[in-house]
Order: sequence, then C-alpha cells, then structure tokens
Amino acid sequence: MKKNKTVISAGTLYDFNKGVLAKAPALPEETILNCQKKIEDWFNEKIDCYAMLLNNDRHDYTVFRLYGNPPANSNPCEIAARECIGCLTDRGEILDMGEKEDGAWEFWTRIDGEVYVYYLFPYDKAVIEC
Repeated sequence: MKKNKTVISAGTLYDFNKGVLAKAPALPEETILNCQKKIEDWFNEKIDCYAMLLNNDRHDYTVFRLYGNPPANSNPCEIAARECIGCLTDRGEILDMGEKEDGAWEFWTRIDGEVYVYYLFPYDKAVIEC
C-alpha cells in the first residue's frame, strides 16, 4: 500500500521577507541618509553610465543616466543617490536597505500597506546607444 506524504511549502525567501517586514517600522531618516552616502559611493565605483532601479511586481523601472556628453552635473553620483532615495520615499516607506553580495542594492518598501522589494543594479550593458 502506498502512503501519501504531506508536503508543506514554507514559501520562498522573498515570501518570508515580505511577511517579516509587513509590520516593520520605516527606517529612521538618519539611517536612510547614511545609506544614501554608501549608494553615492556605489554609483562612483560600479556604474560607468547607467543604473536601473527595478521592481517587477509593480512593473516599476527607473533608469539613471549618470554621465552625458558633456557632463550635465558636477557630481552626478551624489544626485543619482539622492534621486534614488527620493524615488523610493515618493512611493512609500523604506523598511530595509543594503548592498547584496552580487553588488546590487536591495530596498524593501511598504507601499499602500503592501511590501515590495526594489533592486538597484548596473545597467550599462542593457543600453544600446547608436
């Protein structure tokens, strides 16, 4: 006789994080500003020209172009970091943020009571300029 096995799915790490962060408080402004400086350094070190802030669940994609010809700003990395934080806070609350092992930044947000994750990563190889 064949025995039936019960399989209980614990979900994905993404589902787990969403659940944990659902009731988390927003990060204090001081923490966000400290990370903003780290994001500015990241733009300086990792980005040749383009970066993307992406959330697939919301179909929300923002492309940052840091350098033009000639450069439009004296410190585009500082502006990009400030605008990145602005994009996130305009959408909702930032619950957690940090640089991942693969070099991308991960931002957990709460927007209208729902938790979402955004990724900031180099996008240079995805843009073709003719």
